[in-house]
Amino acid sequence: MRERRKNKETFFRKYWVVFICTFLVTAASYYPKIRYFNYSIDTERMIRLPDYTLDWWLKLGRYGLVALSKIPFFGEGVHVRYINILTYLLLFVSVLFLSYVFDKETKRSRIELFLAISLYVTTPVVLEQTNFVLQSAPVVFSTVIMFIGYGLLKIYIENKNYWLLLSGLIFVMLSFTVYVSLVLGFVALTIVDICYQSRKEVWGIKKYFSRVMYFAGASIISYGGYLIGNIVCLKVFNLKSSEYLLESKLWGTVPNAQVYDTIKSSLINNFEFDSPFAFWGVMVLLTLFIVLSILNKENIVITLITLVGIVVIGTYTVPLLGYFGTLRSYFPVYPILLYGLAMLIFQSARINLMKVSSYLFIFVLVAVQGFNTFRFGVNEEKIYQQEVALVKEIEIKLKENSIEDISEYKLAIIGGKTFEEITHGDMLGNTVFAWDLTSNVGTSYRAGDFIYNHGLHFKRITPKEYAKAIERSNDMTIFPDNQSIKIVEEILIIKLS
Repeated sequence: MRERRKNKETFFRKYWVVFICTFLVTAASYYPKIRYFNYSIDTERMIRLPDYTLDWWLKLGRYGLVALSKIPFFGEGVHVRYINILTYLLLFVSVLFLSYVFDKETKRSRIELFLAISLYVTTPVVLEQTNFVLQSAPVVFSTVIMFIGYGLLKIYIENKNYWLLLSGLIFVMLSFTVYVSLVLGFVALTIVDICYQSRKEVWGIKKYFSRVMYFAGASIISYGGYLIGNIVCLKVFNLKSSEYLLESKLWGTVPNAQVYDTIKSSLINNFEFDSPFAFWGVMVLLTLFIVLSILNKENIVITLITLVGIVVIGTYTVPLLGYFGTLRSYFPVYPILLYGLAMLIFQSARINLMKVSSYLFIFVLVAVQGFNTFRFGVNEEKIYQQEVALVKEIEIKLKENSIEDISEYKLAIIGGKTFEEITHGDMLGNTVFAWDLTSNVGTSYRAGDFIYNHGLHFKRITPKEYAKAIERSNDMTIFPDNQSIKIVEEILIIKLS
């Protein structure tokens, strides 16, 4: 206990400047999200139909998320600015725990730790996930919980206190209940951390594999506990589990040749140099990792296992779904891998030229990621303001057509509308007015809920009624033309395209 306290004091005494700089980098990268009021797809439904969203989360096995969403601290209701501030404060807190768990012995220099942490906090993958403000703070909080659990499991190895083992397993299991992708985050952390520790303490293969088996067992037990809890929740609330992720897979739904083409194109699109997510950076980091491991004569077996593990966990959606995505599911896997690879590179960079070259490249990558994350935040605000302006335009047009008692009508939106944007991501850059176009009600639910939340309280339409609205819209023009709005019985039709 005394030694652990001494380690903490030494750790924070050495790195306090690093953490202040990291806080500033985090605040700068996410300033547009903190400063402006806007929200992403799915949030509009939670505002109007919160019970529907909570049931959906339960069906997805995210019962911990439902529990946290009931706690005022996490922004009960939709308090966007508060939630965003809390989210990015928790993101900063998460790197404190990650860096301590990873290297509490303070082996790395201040510049090295700063660069590694900055890779973690600036990647736009974080914004892909945290742009969902209804779950952003709980998901980042659960990441902190996972790091704490992992740290407790490491401490158990040193002193064999079974309370630490039990606490570690419980913390990790609780993190899984909030966001199941944290299972993969735990695996990613294990891969890079065990490699780092093996090199620091010069392990043999036998000790390395014993640690692998220990953490593999811990993850299986924690995941098993999560599954038991999920079964109980579904029984209690009389719900059926949703296979949402697997329903989006391409394997078995289209010819294999088409799947291979999709994999190829999705990898090219995401890893090309002009991708706003800068995934090309991890390819360079992997190359540096291999080169420096060879130059430093690291254990070849451990190096190969680590390399394969990083590639597999970093592209897990390809064999699972048949394409590289969805990008938000790579949180916290990708940030952890970026951090871990940087720390491994610094650990093996013994030649000054290689060390300085690594510093320069990672600094450039941090700058690119931070700029793109900032730009994505600005882009979300730009799109949101155009969405609000469209709602105002619809309201004015309804008044011009003497349609005032709108609560009596069901809204049918035909077609969709996109807006001017700066950049585009996976979920980032999308609008409710062009989402779910192929559903049996088109954009009427997404866009309709958004419109409802901005004061136009229409009723929801049924798929059967929407089919009728499509038939009656053939002679209509495109909004905002005078013939772009029509009332058929109790259905108000707006044709956007």
